Amino acid sequence: LWEVPLQRVQDRAVALRALRGPLSAPVAHALPQRRAHFVHVLLALHLARQYAAHLLLIGRGASDESFLERLRTEGARSARYLSIDITRRDAVERLRGEQVEVIFHAAGVLRDGLFCEQDESHSAAVLGPKVTGHRHLTEVLSPERFITFSSIASIIGNPGQGLYALANGYL
Repeated sequence: LWEVPLQRVQDRAVALRALRGPLSAPVAHALPQRRAHFVHVLLALHLARQYAAHLLLIGRGASDESFLERLRTEGARSARYLSIDITRRDAVERLRGEQVEVIFHAAGVLRDGLFCEQDESHSAAVLGPKVTGHRHLTEVLSPERFITFSSIASIIGNPGQGLYALANGYL
């Protein structure tokens, strides 16, 4: 885990897909897009090691071939990456046809600021990955299960994190 440089996990929304095997069906996973959280790295490694999963990673950033190779080395039967912004439905439509039974959704953006100082673009940037991304993934992929990752910030957030708290509360 700690061998993955911080820069390689920033600006990602990652989706993981596990095909038949120890898991009953495919798994998808959407991960943080602006902040460097390691929950997605741990989950991807867990699915690779414990389930020999076929993994599909999606994100807005560029592919990280070294991380994909690490997943394969750790046991993933396959690992591939697609550049997709889950806040855009037309982009998520590219996933139509993927066999996805479960989505682990942990995408999120944090931009601190007082409500009175934030404009519509600020709101869209913070709410989009969790709220709009959730809606698009659900509507396009129709998974049997949808597991969301939220933050305690939805209950006891820091000053200036109102939009982030709202996005997490939605999930």
